[in-house]
Amino acid sequence: MTPDSPSQTAIGSWFRRRRQLLALLRDDDYRRDALSLLLTNLRGIAGWRLVGGVILLGAVAGYLLARYGESARLGYEVLQSVLGVATLGLGAMLYADERENGTFELLWLATGSERAILRLRMTTLMVLVALLALPAIPLASLVLPEPIPFAPAAIHLLTNSFFLLSAMALIGAWIPQSWAAGLVGLALFSAVQATMIGSATMLNPLLNPIDLRPDQAGIAISNRIILVVLGMILLRAAAARLRRTL
Repeated sequence: MTPDSPSQTAIGSWFRRRRQLLALLRDDDYRRDALSLLLTNLRGIAGWRLVGGVILLGAVAGYLLARYGESARLGYEVLQSVLGVATLGLGAMLYADERENGTFELLWLATGSERAILRLRMTTLMVLVALLALPAIPLASLVLPEPIPFAPAAIHLLTNSFFLLSAMALIGAWIPQSWAAGLVGLALFSAVQATMIGSATMLNPLLNPIDLRPDQAGIAISNRIILVVLGMILLRAAAARLRRTL
């Protein structure tokens, strides 16, 4: 290898770049506290696209509930499907802004590591999902002939969203285009829903809690634990992938 070879130049450039980044990490002005970063991310995501998407999905959910909402069980299925699509849309935007603007390294500087980036993004999106899901349950109950039990529905919808966002974090780490990552996530979500709908087993990631009898509470608890653990495994895999790309 000659001193001026492309390989040596690339390696030297990589080391100089990393040294500069690590030097900046010692400067407190480049680090932000968690609350500031969360608010900054929320402001970055909130916009007309988000408002338009919420209005559109709300209209679709209202139509489906009025048309097919014959029971609390079917009402939950509608909420689960609509919120799942909304979560996949948000998950597709997980890295979109940084990739479009070339600011991945700035976010890395502000947070400190790829795992911190994922925690920040996941927390931001989970806050948005909660703001959508929690009011949707009582609003849907107004349309249905019987109310949807709030506590089990909220737990299942939020854990579903955590799992879907974790899956999108891994998919997005491998697929640079946000639209392509969203289509892959939607295809997988549709396949699971079509295959597992109505299945009251602990391995069903889209388990309907209204389907379960009181003596099947153990299935619901085990199902949610498995889903959260799988989500954490997916996040670790996404962090490992990001570490190689940052």
